[in-house]
Amino acid sequence: MVPTSSYPQAAPINISKAKFIFESRCASRHTIGNGDRIGPDLAGVIERRDSAWLQRYLQEPEKMLAEGDPIARTLFEKYRKVNMPNLNLGTDDVSTMASYLTEQSNEVSVKTRAQQSAAQANPEGRHHH
Repeated sequence: MVPTSSYPQAAPINISKAKFIFESRCASRHTIGNGDRIGPDLAGVIERRDSAWLQRYLQEPEKMLAEGDPIARTLFEKYRKVNMPNLNLGTDDVSTMASYLTEQSNEVSVKTRAQQSAAQANPEGRHHH
């Protein structure tokens, strides 16, 4: 069988840098709004953690754990002593990821509020016919 199109003719993949980083480096261990995996659900992490702490943790999690950072140690203990790997993210990548986590967390919050409103409007889950 002879291919009808070649690689250069393929449509480009339209994905943001932040989404690419998350999907390729984080999604196997984390979700944003779908519960814990190997690591914690990252929905709302921007509100839960100090910005400077989060930026440093994204850049050098192993150093923070070795230094005895209390949050890093708590996460390590809670998540079956699985270290967050150093993803070798540069400063720009960390800023990009912080923005992405904020954006995705906001989307999760909007969906959650909409689901809660729908549940309150129809508390017994009955459908009207």
